[in-house]
Amino acid sequence: MLRQCYAVKRRAELVKSITAMAARTGFGRSLIYARARGLGLTFINKRKWTTEEVAYLDESRGCVPVRRMAKRLGRSVDSVLIQLARMGVSGRVVDGYTVRDIAELLGVGWATVQGWERRGLLKRLPHGRYDDDAVLKFLKLHPHEYDLRRVDQTWFKGLVFGYQVQHVFDDRGDAA
Repeated sequence: MLRQCYAVKRRAELVKSITAMAARTGFGRSLIYARARGLGLTFINKRKWTTEEVAYLDESRGCVPVRRMAKRLGRSVDSVLIQLARMGVSGRVVDGYTVRDIAELLGVGWATVQGWERRGLLKRLPHGRYDDDAVLKFLKLHPHEYDLRRVDQTWFKGLVFGYQVQHVFDDRGDAA
């Protein structure tokens, strides 16, 4: 029965056949697909990951969204996510700031940050995040848009003055 189902030319026809087979037999579709994989009937052609592809993933992770990496490699998003998991790393972009990050650091609501973007005061990168340069430009050109009393001071000083701010604590745990 499975071989007859997979004899079709189009995926839509296959889905209909598998659904009908599931109704006839009482087996779930996932079980039927698993059996088809076991028999080597699936349409999926698994490609081994080349060292170049793995190197690209390693250098792009955290900076390039998974969708863009998948498109560049000619692979599915799921395939890229699975390979990243095998490598023991995440595909989450951490380069730059999200709307929520900016809102928290400047002590405003996320709608305010989106308003700044709509008005052209703050610009995102193509991957949907704000980089240090865009945020610094906003801070310098539009100081009237935020209240320094609500800003995360450590982050602000580090960004504006270009250095990491170190807190020195005495024995009691208070800032010196």
